[in-house]
Amino acid sequence: MGWTCIAVTAPSAEQALAIKEELLRAKLVPPATLVLAVPDPTDEPFGSGSATLNAILHVAEALSARAGFSTINSEASTAQQRTLVLHVGSASRGRCSAHPCLPKAFCSLPVRGSFDPYASLIDATLVTLSRLFEGMPSGLCIASTDSMLLLPQDVAADAWLDLRHSCLVAVPSTLQQATHHGVCLPTAAHAADAADDGAPPPPPPLRRILYRADEATLGDACGDEEPLLYTGLTFLRAPLAEKLLELHGSAPLDATGYLGIDSGAAPLRLELWSDLLTPLCDAASEDDYVGGGSADDARS
Repeated sequence: MGWTCIAVTAPSAEQALAIKEELLRAKLVPPATLVLAVPDPTDEPFGSGSATLNAILHVAEALSARAGFSTINSEASTAQQRTLVLHVGSASRGRCSAHPCLPKAFCSLPVRGSFDPYASLIDATLVTLSRLFEGMPSGLCIASTDSMLLLPQDVAADAWLDLRHSCLVAVPSTLQQATHHGVCLPTAAHAADAADDGAPPPPPPLRRILYRADEATLGDACGDEEPLLYTGLTFLRAPLAEKLLELHGSAPLDATGYLGIDSGAAPLRLELWSDLLTPLCDAASEDDYVGGGSADDARS
């Protein structure tokens, strides 16, 4: 089963449209998949969370229109759809010395595995996500094209996705490297037993996300376990994606999408991990949520 819709976000319409056209030209997506170019509705720094909410709104409108509705219809836009949001990032050009004129998403790197000898970041992202979420239920997948995520061939997430309202993909790392990234802290070992067929138990619920913490803090939090770096890859089941879509009807959160901004609202910058994902953690509290977070984790 392929993607129903792929939305490419970028700071400008020119950048978003260029990525979309390249995806179609290179035949990186199936013909039946709807591909949308979703620019930020403001020149101000917008944040990965706001860009995600704006993309959800664009996707809902496009899928509803394709189904023949003149207004957003949740059944057509989220309930039975598999949507991928690809964030290109604010520094989409000039960050790769080998290809200074290309968007970073299309910079080619030599890789091994189920890729051509040279694969771009967006090539690898699409191949990896299509395999990882091949059997996923309807919902929303969010990913960055700013890094190349290479996962073992035997890793698949679809067996776990029916058990949670959301799922984050994290990879083990060193303490030193983890200080520059977000670290996922799972709950303590839970009582889930292996399935009768010998399959491993599902991953534990997420307790907390630490962002750019120092080594001492991470050492205390992780103990003897390796830090688990948040890759930026997130899956939200359809009911949760629909809840995020509903935020566009509530001020001031309507200012995370083009509708509110075009109506005169000042753009509201939200970040994906600190503003949208943190409340989903088991150990999240209102005080931590209101007082925590960082504006530094915007799309790179």
